[in-house]
Amino acid sequence: MKTKWGATIPTTPRADEGKIVDCYAHVSRRKYQPVERLVEEMDRAGIDAAVLVQPLDDLDNGHLFEALTLYAGRFKAVGMVDTHSADGPRRISELVERGGLSGIRATAGFLAEWGSVGALADANGVLLTHLPQGISPHLKKLVSIAERFPSLRIFVPHLGWPEVNRAPALRWKETLSTLSSYPQISVGISGLHYYSETPPPHEDTWSLIDSVLKQFGPERCMCGSDFPLLLETDRYQDYFAPLCSQAFGMDLSARNMVLGGAAIKFWGFGRKRGPEESYSASVET
Repeated sequence: MKTKWGATIPTTPRADEGKIVDCYAHVSRRKYQPVERLVEEMDRAGIDAAVLVQPLDDLDNGHLFEALTLYAGRFKAVGMVDTHSADGPRRISELVERGGLSGIRATAGFLAEWGSVGALADANGVLLTHLPQGISPHLKKLVSIAERFPSLRIFVPHLGWPEVNRAPALRWKETLSTLSSYPQISVGISGLHYYSETPPPHEDTWSLIDSVLKQFGPERCMCGSDFPLLLETDRYQDYFAPLCSQAFGMDLSARNMVLGGAAIKFWGFGRKRGPEESYSASVET
């Protein structure tokens, strides 16, 4: 398939070298779809691994643990906690440090809970932001967190929400530029269907992707599907196709990094990172 940019989009995504990781997918037996359904899509598309993100307003992380057990090594998982609970920090420690989750999905309220953020940092977890009303109002808080906890990995999905309610987000580029100076912060190329007015491969979002790639580099960008919500407009396997092409001027090494290498390093697929290991020190510049 040829695009107006002259790039060839493969029907089925392939990375000739390296693995492909879906860095953002939801699974649930109560909301959305169970992990078995995601696995069917991944196998059909040739996706090797994925990061599972707990749905909002669901504090029962049981299905995440089920998925981690059923498909050992194929998934990492990000859970939810009640940040208003007095035992929130203890619960984070239980879920991440001893329970096997890789991180916590952090709403704006979570960012204000220093005890919970500190517990997540101590547990060597990932802070995955959920800020759909725009990231710029939370810039000062994110910078404070990044500076106070330099080893805490922070993941910003959905391109950092360049649009809010179909309108350009306030100071999106400037905010991402500031965040890009903190090496422990990475961005997900996910949720394209939220910002697109065109059918897949959503070429009207490619300028947004290009901006993120230029600010963070392929070493800190990773692709994600937002399964199963993307299925309202896309086929799962088509979501990764643009990044497998040469649409963004990336060579094979850079494409493999965005498709899987960055996620493998950031999320620690295939290895366990010790709490004493500083992520900022491990990022290549």
